[in-house]
Amino acid sequence: MKVDPKRNHLWVCTAPTKDAGAEAGSSGLFKYDLKTGKRLSRLTVDKADGSHLCNDVALTPNGDVYVTDSEAGAVYR
Repeated sequence: MKVDPKRNHLWVCTAPTKDAGAEAGSSGLFKYDLKTGKRLSRLTVDKADGSHLCNDVALTPNGDVYVTDSEAGAVYR
C-alpha cells in the first residue's frame, strides 16, 4: 500500500486467492479516495501471459505510480 497525501489517494496491490473467487496468478492495483473510501480505478493483469504478483508501489512527486510484478519480473507505470 502507498498513500498519496497530495492527491488524497490510497494505492493498494492485491493478489486474490481462490477463496476470493479469483484465479491464482492474477493480480492488480487499486486506487481509492481516502476521504470517501470509493474505489477510483482498478488495473489488473491476468494469468493469460503467465503468473503475476503485484508487489511494491512507488509514487513520484508528479503523481506517476510504479508497481513491481514479482512473478513476471516487470515494473509497470
